[in-house]
Amino acid sequence: MTHSPSNHLFILIVVIDNMNLACLLLVVIFALLHCIESIKLAVPRAIAASILSFTIGSSAIADTLTASSVIEMDKQPKVDSLKDMLFVLKLEKEFVDKKDYRGFRSQLRSFPISDLRSTCRNLKPYLQNEQLQNYNKAYTKMIDNIDYMDSLALKRTQSQGAIKEDVDKELLKALDNSIESFQGMLDGL
Repeated sequence: MTHSPSNHLFILIVVIDNMNLACLLLVVIFALLHCIESIKLAVPRAIAASILSFTIGSSAIADTLTASSVIEMDKQPKVDSLKDMLFVLKLEKEFVDKKDYRGFRSQLRSFPISDLRSTCRNLKPYLQNEQLQNYNKAYTKMIDNIDYMDSLALKRTQSQGAIKEDVDKELLKALDNSIESFQGMLDGL
């Protein structure tokens, strides 16, 4: 017997005839959770939300759980991750002030910033048309700024890139540009 949502609902109906109300509630909750898990693997989450709303039959839940809200719930953790990355990027100034260029570069390769490119790529399916085009432009600008900033820090770790001034204005400017372009990309979401 294959495990499909309709088979689970048939099993649920058979169980309903033989159980008291308290146990029935637990079985219904379990069956719904199991159906949702099966559905999430087989169809997009937006359709699963629609099926859940229909199955539960509660207008309050059906009103709050729409396809767009499920998509937003999927998108929001990725946006929150990018906000965390931006926060960490802003902390990079301390490394520049201390001229700790190895620490600076190490921080760029550590979590959460190490996931920057993949997180940005994973956001693209949630964007459409003009918003996607603007996002791609902002993403390219931000990555170019971060790559330039990283190359400056690499030069600082090598003898030919050492600076004699007390303040590394060039790297601070590159960091500011990276932060500004990162914030611009986030604002477009």
